This record gives sequence, structure tokens and C-alpha cells, in this order.
Amino acid sequence: MTMGKNVEILRLLCEPVDQAAINQLIEQTFKAALSYLHYNHKKISKIYIGEELSLEEVAISAITPLFCKDSQEHSIPIIKEAQSWQPPLRTENEALFFLNSVVGRRLEQHISYMLKEHDPFFAKILDSVNYLIKKNSYKRISYMGRKYIVNNNCDKINGKVID
Repeated sequence: MTMGKNVEILRLLCEPVDQAAINQLIEQTFKAALSYLHYNHKKISKIYIGEELSLEEVAISAITPLFCKDSQEHSIPIIKEAQSWQPPLRTENEALFFLNSVVGRRLEQHISYMLKEHDPFFAKILDSVNYLIKKNSYKRISYMGRKYIVNNNCDKINGKVID
């Protein structure tokens, strides 16, 4: 996803000086989330059609926790995460990568939550898969836009995969 030339994501993440800057960050995060959902809409189409939700509503409910301060902290979670990101964000491209990574992870969590709420059978399967991943020293990695479960010592996928 590309942002307009006048949007400085790095500045918004590292030093939001006022409410207008935070609002601009929220807007850019929403655009990233909506773009992600448009690309991955098949995965959740049964949910938002069945519950009469729009992609915009799903995007908003997914990114809301990134901007909600909890009772003990006075900083916004996405900004706090940007400040602790390793390696530190130095360029616009790094900031854009960070934003897309955080939004993607948050949407995947939210989609899993929605699927679990919508389909108890899916919830049981997902819980079983997660348990087996932890118990048997596996991990998830992304390859060509899909998640695969591999041994912990595997860093990348080469060759053919089973779909």
C-alpha cells in the first residue's frame, strides 16, 4: 500500500505532536486496514455478509485497540510499539513496513476472533492447531501470502508446498 506523498508516516509514528497528527495516523492506519481486508476479503466474507458488517466496520473494530490507551499508560499502543521496534524506524519505507506489519497482525487476530465467534467448530480446530504448534515446537511462517506451519528450525520455505 502506498501513502500519498504528503503523508509522513515516520513523523506520525515517532513524534505525533497534536491531536491532528494522531487523527492523521488513525486515518492512514484505517486505509492500510481496509486495503488489507479488500485483498483478503474471501477469508471473512461469510462473517461480514452473515452479520451485515461492512469491510469498513471490520477495519475500524480491528484497529481500535491500536489507539486505545489503557488505564496505566498515557501513550498510544501503536506509537509505543513504533518506538520500541527493532531495528529503530529511520526511513519512510521502514515506517510504512512497520504500519503494514502491525495492521496485518492486528487484522489476523481480529479475523481469528470473528471466525471463532461465528463458528464454534472453527474455534475448536484453531485451538487444537495452536496447542499442537506450541506442544510440538512448530511455528507459522508466511510464504507467498499464505501461512504455513513448519519446524522451529526452519527459517524459510524453498520448493513445493502443499496447499
